[in-house]
Amino acid sequence: QEHQIDQGAAITGLENTKTGIKISWEKPAGAAKYRLFRKSGSGWTKIADTTGASYTWTGAKSGTSYTFTVRCVNSAGTAFTSGYLSAGKTIRFIQAPSISSLTATSKGVKISWKKVSGAEKYRIYYKYKDTWKKIADSTGTSYTWTGAKSGTAYTFYIRCVSADGKKITSGVDTKGKTIKYKKP
Repeated sequence: QEHQIDQGAAITGLENTKTGIKISWEKPAGAAKYRLFRKSGSGWTKIADTTGASYTWTGAKSGTSYTFTVRCVNSAGTAFTSGYLSAGKTIRFIQAPSISSLTATSKGVKISWKKVSGAEKYRIYYKYKDTWKKIADSTGTSYTWTGAKSGTAYTFYIRCVSADGKKITSGVDTKGKTIKYKKP
């Protein structure tokens, strides 16, 4: 017996990831399946049906805001078993930055990346013993890190952050890009 759920599945999180926007929601007791919608024009467009409590939508364009809502549906997907939040929840998608080159210079490693639409600032990290160490924040698309030692390999990562640096606004390419630094 699939029963009516009053509020539907409230969205608990929207997060920019490397591949898209991850939508998370609570799972009300008695819900069989969830239908995700994205606001478009004057209505809602179905994205997907799922039995999980999260879904990553990959159709986002960087710098664009999207609004989502979730409704409960029966296991066959033929009838709604809940209402939904008509206002939805909104997030601005910021694409994960991609490192275009790492160059050994006499001063250190020059890290260059492609501009991301909607990005306010970029945060550069390097991998140190299985953890990420923040190097700097930059509003440009390159940065020369002077902490490199000749003969050592370094892996770099970049994320977008808010203008004040307090909020991470994009996903990250967790593979990063690696260079073995040799001082020219």
